Amino acid sequence: MKNYITNILKRFFKGWNIFEYIFFFAAIIVPTTLGIVFNSGVLQIIAGVLAVVQTMMFAKGKIEGYFLAIAFIVIYAIVAWNLKLYGEIIIQLVVTLPIIITGVVSWARHRHDDHEDGQVVIVGHVGRRELILLILSQLFIGTGLYFMLRAFDTVLLISSTLSVCLSIIAGYLLIRRSRKSMIANVASDINGIVMWSLLLAMGEPAAMVLLAMEAMFLIIDIYGSFEWRNMKKRQRRVKKKLITVEENLTLQDFEDMENIEKQYFSPINIMPAAESFELYLKDHNHICCLKQNNRIIGFAMALSLKEKSFNDLKTGKIDETDLGIDDIDLSDDAYSYIYLSSIAIDKSFRNNLTLVKLFKRFRKHISGIISNGANVREVIADVITPEGKKLARRLLRMQPVLITTHNSTIYWVDGKTFTRIITHSKKQLGNNQVI
Repeated sequence: MKNYITNILKRFFKGWNIFEYIFFFAAIIVPTTLGIVFNSGVLQIIAGVLAVVQTMMFAKGKIEGYFLAIAFIVIYAIVAWNLKLYGEIIIQLVVTLPIIITGVVSWARHRHDDHEDGQVVIVGHVGRRELILLILSQLFIGTGLYFMLRAFDTVLLISSTLSVCLSIIAGYLLIRRSRKSMIANVASDINGIVMWSLLLAMGEPAAMVLLAMEAMFLIIDIYGSFEWRNMKKRQRRVKKKLITVEENLTLQDFEDMENIEKQYFSPINIMPAAESFELYLKDHNHICCLKQNNRIIGFAMALSLKEKSFNDLKTGKIDETDLGIDDIDLSDDAYSYIYLSSIAIDKSFRNNLTLVKLFKRFRKHISGIISNGANVREVIADVITPEGKKLARRLLRMQPVLITTHNSTIYWVDGKTFTRIITHSKKQLGNNQVI
């Protein structure tokens, strides 16, 4: 149990610098001290601590921020109710909670193992058009909210309305994993400082803790904007180190691929490297690889099978190890029946950045084969990992048809659907929506 807690703390604090440690302990000390001095109450103190720590997590691109946010919104909503800040309650229960749920799903699907900060979110991109539409939508929403909050006799009506709209903008951008979310948070923090300052001037001592919290938010979000910029730079450097190759592969490259497959499959269910290399010498089109430092770290393989061999594999009469040169279709009608035999990444390099890079190149590779005249009729894939199953179902629209003897699943899709997806999936992949 002690080692388990130690490992959690190590993962939690990995990559933290002195500035971040100072703010972490300040997040505990400052709200607690102010709460005692101004008799603010236990709930306000807890809300202050949770809010500052979760903001730090978001500033560092950590998904843990969302889980801390769940506890925070419950407590903060109670505090806002007591102060008749109904706009704040609407933010937490109607806006923030759905954002948290959506954000957890989005961030969980787009994480990257950063050598400095551990597991962080992959920084996304929000274009100018999307941003303009987002802001325009808040002009309409804000107008409706203004009159609704006025009907509830909300204190500080304009600030409360702005708070809702800015929180929606910041929350949406955070879901989209955009650095602009930090900038939107800065604007929201400034509005919060104004609102709590006015309440303090009106004689509400409990506002002091939340005013201090907003001031800390502002500093952390400004810092977070720079931190997200640095994360994006590091992730770009990782992408540049990944080189895609299809030509001039050697037997050693195929031995590397065999070792990667052994991380997922039993050796008896893997085609030996020598046989795979022999297939490659007959047909260079069926494979593309990722290399880093001249070493294969991932590959995708699509074999063109003869119709009988394809159907035997689909129905479980044979498995991949039974395939040989005689089963490969090298005729003018090649790639009518495609077997996606493997999309595999070395476990030490597995993250969404690597998967996206590999699949983008694989998509382009297969798209080129189709544009050269291949008439795809059916496609199957042999899948074993949860990520592979998501890839088959969500992106390739494949359906499971068979559980194999080595506990993998054969997925199937018709040629027309596969061709449409492969030749029109570029935009989707550009947003890293692979799995």
